Amino acid sequence: MLISPVPATPVAPVQSSRPSPVPVQGVASVEPVSPVADANEQLSRELDEALHAMDNLRSQLAASQARLNAASRSVAQQARQAAPTPADGGDTDLGTGSRRYVAQNALTQARQAQHSALSVSA
Repeated sequence: MLISPVPATPVAPVQSSRPSPVPVQGVASVEPVSPVADANEQLSRELDEALHAMDNLRSQLAASQARLNAASRSVAQQARQAAPTPADGGDTDLGTGSRRYVAQNALTQARQAQHSALSVSA
């Protein structure tokens, strides 16, 4: 059985599914839809990136707040330990001076921790 070749017939060009814009009097041209879709896609990507960055900042802020809370608790504990008791007497007592030094040192550490926490979250 012989198969004869089918003669090649010209194929009509494929028509776009999108109709071409109808010219309007007074309008230079009509923007195609694809640049608008591309712009929307770009804006969507930028929004996703911004949301991701915001989530990162939230987690950094939460970590900074946790460090600040821990430093505040530590300062409060050290201040309670350094607070003069009724048995401490006057300012000339060496124990009171030492407690004041501990309290001042704790306060300085808390301020440094607060500054670090705020600078990380900024």
